[in-house]
Amino acid sequence: MTPNDTRNEALKILQEVLNSGRFIQDAADHAALVQKGASGLDVRFILNLVRGTVERKTILEAVLGKLVRTPVGKMKPLMRLIFLQGLYELLYTDGKSYAVVNEYVKLAKRRGLQGLSGFANAVLRRAADEKDSLIASLTEEEASGLPEQILMTLSEKIGRENALAFAQYVMSPASKGLTVRRNLSRCSEEAFLSALREDGSEASRTDLSACGMHNETDGGYLLPPDEIYALRTDRPLSELRAFREGFFYVQDVSAWSAFRSLEAVLRPETAILDLCAAPGGKTFQLMDLAAEKGISARFTACDVSEKRLLRLKENAERMHFTDIGVRAMDAREHCPDLDGSFGLVIADVPCSGLGDLSGKPEIRLHVSEDELLQLSGIQGKILQNAASYVKPGGILQYSTCTLTGLENEGQIRIFLNRHPEFILMEEKTLIPGVNTPGDGFYYARMLREEAHKDQ
Repeated sequence: MTPNDTRNEALKILQEVLNSGRFIQDAADHAALVQKGASGLDVRFILNLVRGTVERKTILEAVLGKLVRTPVGKMKPLMRLIFLQGLYELLYTDGKSYAVVNEYVKLAKRRGLQGLSGFANAVLRRAADEKDSLIASLTEEEASGLPEQILMTLSEKIGRENALAFAQYVMSPASKGLTVRRNLSRCSEEAFLSALREDGSEASRTDLSACGMHNETDGGYLLPPDEIYALRTDRPLSELRAFREGFFYVQDVSAWSAFRSLEAVLRPETAILDLCAAPGGKTFQLMDLAAEKGISARFTACDVSEKRLLRLKENAERMHFTDIGVRAMDAREHCPDLDGSFGLVIADVPCSGLGDLSGKPEIRLHVSEDELLQLSGIQGKILQNAASYVKPGGILQYSTCTLTGLENEGQIRIFLNRHPEFILMEEKTLIPGVNTPGDGFYYARMLREEAHKDQ
């Protein structure tokens, strides 16, 4: 592909994401790009342009507003997107400024905006000349990269300082790494690392001291460092022997830490239910810990999506976790046959996903108050059903990968008011860049009393 072809393909994907509300991974068709002549390097360049522009959209709009007289919202939509993509490349990549400006002037002409090519040239050249001062002129709110409503929502929940720290961290390279959990019952650390080296890859223990995690205990013990790793590889995971032989699976460090201490509640013949299990990371983590302890716990993994359950089954086979019950069911619908049957029920519910902005930057553009209210209703139904499946003396763990009070603490407070038979044991919010090097995550662990008398 020519340099202008790659930028044009990036612009098409950007239009899909911003105008149609699609996720980048759905809008970017790798096979179609290759058919059009894109090399692997071209594809990476295209996706980096799209992700970077989406991630910094509000920053780029603020910068654009300082460069033009016309309100950004009243510009021709296509011209606005060309400006945003061009500004991202000028301000945040190491491309040569004069070449970048020329490519976007050509792109404006290519997309039928010949009459605005002079305007595009003037604006982008000024941006190239003044980029340092333009970035320095941004307010903290503008530089956060978060839409105003989301920044306000997070500030109310975790405080303005933490919200700004979170916003900066999820845009940083430090947040973009891939973390994996070693399958303890399948391989030693030495075998795991050796298999990776054979394929030209490497892994290192995740630095849990980042953001102070080494000082925090879960269930009364320190998180073990030889279980979660930062993986560095240039190859697809499926090509790695360590992956094919089930030595590891992908898991974020925050989700891992939230479920690690559940090892303490694993007992012989404990029945464990994961209501929203696919693709299986939480279930596999607990199955692995049970295997390490020699405990014959019984696991049931559920999901509403048959496609996702198929992926769970494939993952289970690859990692040699075959003794697992798999059930297709909608967690929003009550199943009376499950009532009071489980010593541990996990409800990792659908949520707004704001904790995962590092991996899915487009989420910041899709979340609305109406969506939060709708999700809150779904979460409440799942939590209500989950409670009925816990036997007296059992544990219920609720979790999300978001940071809003409505979906997290607010949901749990409503639940506990309605269910006095449950006692809150532990509650934690993990905030990227503040107290975790991983994604944003929330969990609440609750005990169902053996006997409860209404007051």
